[in-house]
Amino acid sequence: MRDLTPKPAEWIDRAPVKFRASREIAATPEEVWSALCDHERWPVWFSALSGAGATGGEGIGSTRFVMVGKDRIDETFVIWDEPRSWGFTVDRAEGPIGRIGASLNERVEAYRAAGVTQLQITPTGPNQLADIEKVKSWLS
Repeated sequence: MRDLTPKPAEWIDRAPVKFRASREIAATPEEVWSALCDHERWPVWFSALSGAGATGGEGIGSTRFVMVGKDRIDETFVIWDEPRSWGFTVDRAEGPIGRIGASLNERVEAYRAAGVTQLQITPTGPNQLADIEKVKSWLS
């Protein structure tokens, strides 16, 4: 497991590399929020993950882990604005993410429009992140 350099929430807006994806979800922002906070169920609807779980607290400063195959990633939440915005920084990681050795953050925002929730996902990171095609595939 390699330590990365955690970054604050505002780093997401100035990170050198950003990917953006949007989805329409036939649910309220509150329902989307509930699904996002149910860490253990992430692998059910996000096939890139083989496991996930909360490891401490709720809100800003809380922590969780996710598993990508056999590789563990530890995250700390730096954004927690229920039910609108949620984000984390990666603290430690194994595998390709760990080899980057620099900071990674992600922000998820939910907006209600035309009877559906618009979900915008923004993973960010250092210049090395641009070389990881797998990250892009997770967003499609």
